[in-house]
Amino acid sequence: MNMEKFEQLWNEVSEIGRITANGYRVYIQYCLSGAMTQKQLLEKKPDWKVSSVSNTVRMLHSIGLLDCKVENGNIIYFVNENFRADDYLNKKNA
Repeated sequence: MNMEKFEQLWNEVSEIGRITANGYRVYIQYCLSGAMTQKQLLEKKPDWKVSSVSNTVRMLHSIGLLDCKVENGNIIYFVNENFRADDYLNKKNA
């Protein structure tokens, strides 16, 4: 992901205000590293707890910041580059 796209997405992320410190860490790691499974993320960050990463990835996915696809039976998560805070907030308040 290029810096311009990251800045655009970061502005959207800052509008939600519901993300934990772990959420920011995981989201930034996906921005830097690209698509990967939770297992691959944990291999990059072995000091992170499995349950914390799992809960955080699920939360980011439920918000819409991460999207996923299944490849060879593995769930691959990646940054949703089309995320818009307004869409999330409108859906949440509906």
